Amino acid sequence: MSFEEIHQKLDKSALTYWFVGATFGRNADQFDRFIEQGIWENGYENELTDKVNLMKVGDKIAIKSSYVRKKDLPFDSKGNFVSVMAIKAIGTVTANRNDGHFVDVDWSVLKEPKEWYFYTSRTTLWQVKYESNYARQLIDFTFDNQKQNFDFFRNEPYWKSRFGDTLKKEITWAPFLVDLSNQLLEFKHDRKILVEKVKTIAAKNNLSYLLNKELNDICPFTVIGMMNRQMKDSNRQAIAADLAQALSVESTLPSDFDGIPLLNNMKSWFFSFEEFQQPNDIQNLWDFFESSIAFADGEDTVQANQVFIDSYNNLLKQKGIGWNITMALFWIRPWDYLSLDGSSRKFIEEELKLQIPYSGFKKTIDGKNYLELIAKLKTIFEKDNSSVKSFPELSIKAYDPNFLDEEENMTESPIIDEPKISLKDILDNRCFMSEEKLEQIVRRIESKKNVIFQGATGTGKTWLAQQLSEYLVGQYKENFIHIQFHPTTSYEDFIRGWRPNSKGELNLVDGPFLELIHRARHNPAQKFVILIEEINRGNPSQIFGEMLTLIENSKRAHQHSLELIYKKDKNEKIYVPENVYVLGTMNIADRSLAKLDLAFRRRFAFEELEPTFNEVWMKVVKENVEQVTEGQLQKLRLNIEQLNGVIQEDPRLGKPFCVGHSFFTPAQVFDDLQEWLEDVVESEIKPLLLDYWPDNTPQVSNLCNALKDI
Repeated sequence: MSFEEIHQKLDKSALTYWFVGATFGRNADQFDRFIEQGIWENGYENELTDKVNLMKVGDKIAIKSSYVRKKDLPFDSKGNFVSVMAIKAIGTVTANRNDGHFVDVDWSVLKEPKEWYFYTSRTTLWQVKYESNYARQLIDFTFDNQKQNFDFFRNEPYWKSRFGDTLKKEITWAPFLVDLSNQLLEFKHDRKILVEKVKTIAAKNNLSYLLNKELNDICPFTVIGMMNRQMKDSNRQAIAADLAQALSVESTLPSDFDGIPLLNNMKSWFFSFEEFQQPNDIQNLWDFFESSIAFADGEDTVQANQVFIDSYNNLLKQKGIGWNITMALFWIRPWDYLSLDGSSRKFIEEELKLQIPYSGFKKTIDGKNYLELIAKLKTIFEKDNSSVKSFPELSIKAYDPNFLDEEENMTESPIIDEPKISLKDILDNRCFMSEEKLEQIVRRIESKKNVIFQGATGTGKTWLAQQLSEYLVGQYKENFIHIQFHPTTSYEDFIRGWRPNSKGELNLVDGPFLELIHRARHNPAQKFVILIEEINRGNPSQIFGEMLTLIENSKRAHQHSLELIYKKDKNEKIYVPENVYVLGTMNIADRSLAKLDLAFRRRFAFEELEPTFNEVWMKVVKENVEQVTEGQLQKLRLNIEQLNGVIQEDPRLGKPFCVGHSFFTPAQVFDDLQEWLEDVVESEIKPLLLDYWPDNTPQVSNLCNALKDI
């Protein structure tokens, strides 16, 4: 019976349609042999045999090849690569030898391969039924020569974010990263030139982590990571532009970076320092880079699948490789590979209700489970009720849960660029310490994550902590929370506890710190700061609870997650992300306050602020007091230093009880220095000294008189 007669006789819905490859792993193309012998053969010894045995006489079959392309397409790809399936021959199964390998086929070779887009499969053997809308259109295109409706597929949920007519927000970084990866591949065998280009870009953009190392070789993922670190978008755009110019990337520069998983600035390498490297570490990364691109763009054969799994698992054994390798895969092919950074893992498990199979070396995920998880997620994406339809959407949603919920037809609104404070602004705004000291404090905050400012009363602890908090969060002022501990502050207030609602029912409510953590995990490119005034006025170890472990700078990762005392979900675990900073102020002179225990103290760095009466202080006083001489200021400084000397020498007091510069720094303009000084001494200094020496009023009076004598 001829092909046409069988096709007319059998109802489409009763048939099974098979789309098959014509290569055996990396072997030569078998297309001509299949046509000549009137067969199709499964070339794998033990794989796909069960499926081959399902092929029945009368089933339709087509030989296809799969690949990706972004140019010379019959529609606008908007700079993205699109999956393509070329149909080379169609036929009908005439016999199944039931050996799991051979079927006989009545083939009809097409004059020219015809290309089908979007709804494709890279697998060697794809079984399709005439059921879903996508499948029906594919079958009609392949076997009935009907045209594909490009506009329909472009605007379907799975493809709309790349190719649709109406985009919620175009993902501009995806095509750029794909092109960047392709261009990088050209340097696999010419890495000396690449290293020099990287050094030039690093010097131009002050990337100290690259400049401070003797760089002789580099891997492709570390190069791409240059623009995917925690920094301002403007800096990332500048680095992207330099990479594009250096590597001849033609794609349009990204206008945003929403949802791209970022490297920790302290861990921006995918390979170890030279003394810890194995001989082939960097070469292995290049080989994996190349094979991963080929695997994403080509046929998903059993052999190609196994090659990916083996190379992925071997790479996990290298020092410096963990979850970050999934981020790197996502960078090079964001529509094909899944990033399993902390935010994405949380979203997959909590929002999509899909358990991640933690396995493999370093308690991450092995290659086989990684590919299976990708396949499961793609199945979820196809469901109408899925909140995300692709891996980039998943990543965006994981970092900003409100991003994809916006109305599709957004109206433009003016963007108000909030002023950002700089270290120079702090120095110019009555900061009485040197630039070197201020930079040292910032470095300590960045590395330790938790810093407490302590010192004598009036040394500007709160002021400096607030200024540095605003510096850290930059334009995102809402990322800064300012609170104060007191003797009744509890874990339930700060972390999570039961609270009555308007109906008198008890609800489990997150405190300010846990709210900040949730926001920080969804916005890893931004910094979040909580400033706790009088941190030792409460019982900080009790207030922090299990967070005392989680805030430690070496525990800022998903694998260190802990269960809370009060859980909203039985599987809920919490960790504190890298971009959360805990600052505090502490008065060590108040004897009514308990000392910090060692466990709490170990999690923090401490910066001691001292009374500072330097040239900057004198300049500020001159600017705010109209009638003042240089001699008066010098005498006042001497008087204050002598008073603090008396306080320090008293064995019951000491350095923590000294008088700070804030007392003697006018906040507004005064006419006369002497008049202003009299007011300060009588209303602020004298009551403080009487508290120090309650039984020695004459001494207090003498000290105050000496202080006022300028």
